Amino acid sequence: MNPGCIINGNVDIFIADSLETNFDPIIINGNADFTIEEGGNLIINGNLQISGNAEFEIEDDAALTINGDLNVTGSGELDLSGDLTINGDVNVTGNGEVCGSGAANVSGTISGEGWCLGVSTLPVELVHFDAMVQQGNNYISLEWTTATEVDNDRFIVERSTNGLVFELVNRVDGAGNSRSESHYTFEDGPLYPGTYYYRLTQVDYDGDEERFDVVVASIEDNGNGEEPCDIEVYPNPCVPSCRAVLDCSRSMFRTYVIDGYGSEISQLIPVSKFNR
Repeated sequence: MNPGCIINGNVDIFIADSLETNFDPIIINGNADFTIEEGGNLIINGNLQISGNAEFEIEDDAALTINGDLNVTGSGELDLSGDLTINGDVNVTGNGEVCGSGAANVSGTISGEGWCLGVSTLPVELVHFDAMVQQGNNYISLEWTTATEVDNDRFIVERSTNGLVFELVNRVDGAGNSRSESHYTFEDGPLYPGTYYYRLTQVDYDGDEERFDVVVASIEDNGNGEEPCDIEVYPNPCVPSCRAVLDCSRSMFRTYVIDGYGSEISQLIPVSKFNR
């Protein structure tokens, strides 16, 4: 366990740059004043307690991240004008107050009447989202991990072959509410050789969604698969109209028409001709 740090008495402390500390807990007590100045950034990898008559101020364009719990007791005060992220619970007791014009992101629960900030609860804290090609076959493994989850109903996994148009490939149940890491996996396939884009979306119980960054994986053609498709579009530029000729022997394919903004205009339905 990391040793704690106690700041007591009539002292003034100012953070004007970036600082990360592993002290756990940090206790600011007595008549101490602690200020993160404009442009400053403090990361506490542990719990923070503000007690006695201590005051903690986060100025405009300053940030405090607490990777633990925030406890405000006695007549302690936290005045927020900048950004506050709490990856844990908040407990405000006695005459303690957490107020100001800023808004906080909180991954845990908030208790106590002294909390008067606007709050945005982070539904899911995503640690990573990866896509990896399985060796020896045409499957792609998707893996992702969350550090915390709040009211998380499910994840939606979507796939794209061009990074613009995505289609649903799976739904995965979420952990609901969790303060520990949750691990998820999904195998997609079999797939043709090519590049595939995957998009992960988290959905709350109330239907709100949070979309994460796209990941990419490519399956190489080992020479045993089907021939690639060729498409010819003319005239080019396509004004006022044009014709598309698709030469493709594959049994499975889908063709989209996309505008310059990445929006799908239509799908092209292939017509097969058979010798009788």
